[in-house]
Amino acid sequence: MTRHTMNLHQEPFDLIKSGNKKIESRLFDEKRQKIQVGDEVEFCSRESEEILLTKVTNIDVYETFDQLFSSHEPSLFGESTKEDLFSIYEYYSKEDEGKYGVIGIHIELI
Repeated sequence: MTRHTMNLHQEPFDLIKSGNKKIESRLFDEKRQKIQVGDEVEFCSRESEEILLTKVTNIDVYETFDQLFSSHEPSLFGESTKEDLFSIYEYYSKEDEGKYGVIGIHIELI
């Protein structure tokens, strides 16, 4: 078991804390390729510096965020509609998406 650290803005951090966000979506870059089912992810709030510890229960790998988001209910990502999910492109470029693919990290609070 390995522990990984990821930073989050306060809103998605609070959604994980409340149990309303069960899948974290990221690029499937070199850092995320190391994540395995059973590992722990420590989420750190960028604003409050609070920390949450979660366990990885499943992993989904897709070529695009659209494929990932189409395979699950938006509420699992802490969003109300599929359209809300595409704010992910504020953080990641289509070019990087094409280069790395994407990962959906299923988590539960420990």
